[in-house]
Amino acid sequence: MTDLKLIAGDAVQQMQDIRSESVDLIIADPPYNLGKNYQNNIDKKTFDEYLVFSKEWLTEASRVLKPHGTIYVFMGFRFISYLYDILERDLKLHFHAWIVWHYTQGMGKTKGFSPRHDDILMFTKSSSFTFNLDDIRVPQKYYRQRNNMRGANPGDVWEFSHVHYSNPNRQDHPTQKPEGLI
Repeated sequence: MTDLKLIAGDAVQQMQDIRSESVDLIIADPPYNLGKNYQNNIDKKTFDEYLVFSKEWLTEASRVLKPHGTIYVFMGFRFISYLYDILERDLKLHFHAWIVWHYTQGMGKTKGFSPRHDDILMFTKSSSFTFNLDDIRVPQKYYRQRNNMRGANPGDVWEFSHVHYSNPNRQDHPTQKPEGLI
């Protein structure tokens, strides 16, 4: 049985209590710095404050990640490239995928394009890492002689609907992610 532990609280403070190189997988969904009210705080820092915050929590995440561990970081378009830069250049992690989470409904805008995706960065601590492909295979769309009947490796565009406000599984969180996405 896998030992799962969910920790809630200030990410930097909580990670400081975690032993170095002890975590296999980190899935991070930090605030996107869009001025959103999360009830316990408002996500509105200056540009430079947000980059300092990002580097601080990413540094702690890198410290606690096992040598063969993986981190997935959700982020909106405004800061995704800066997080990429911190992970690769500052923390020397290994880039593996820039995943797009495509959803069918987003903010409606009257001018410009309405957002319909979030980005997810996949980095590992080393070039040798654990990737459990058989656990995430998707059914083949078309039969071919050479198909792997266990399923295909998913691409880097993932389609999952938002957890809508009318969904009975909806929690009191403004940016809840669907379970299947995680």
